[in-house]
Amino acid sequence: MQIQRTTTLNKASRSRSELIFKGRGMTDRQFIDALIKKTILSDELGQKLLIEAGQSGKSVEDIIYARRLVDEISVAKTKGELLGAPYKKVNPDEIKENVLKTIAGETAQAYGFVPLERDNKMLVAGMLRPNQSQVHPEIGYDFAPV
Repeated sequence: MQIQRTTTLNKASRSRSELIFKGRGMTDRQFIDALIKKTILSDELGQKLLIEAGQSGKSVEDIIYARRLVDEISVAKTKGELLGAPYKKVNPDEIKENVLKTIAGETAQAYGFVPLERDNKMLVAGMLRPNQSQVHPEIGYDFAPV
């Protein structure tokens, strides 16, 4: 899980369509190239995955997870490097109950994130897919990187 430190903002201050990772994205090609560079995947397998992703309409990451081709920690660390969101191992037992209640569990699950820490000015959230996360009205917060 990548950790992105976020601040809550006034809802009127940002457009709903603004991505959390403003200006940062990760294409399947960039992801595969990074895995190849780290020798986590072979060049041949990387190229096959790109072709399959193009033909199936699935992301390379989804295919990698479905086939268990790369361990989750390697995927998370590589994504974190590409997106500028550091990887942090999270112990669920260390998350305070009042922090978890900040965002409804169903909402957090639907958008692939979990609140980890909170003070009156900042919410730290772990996100499963930070490159696909967008601001959603259902969450009740607008987020921006700090």
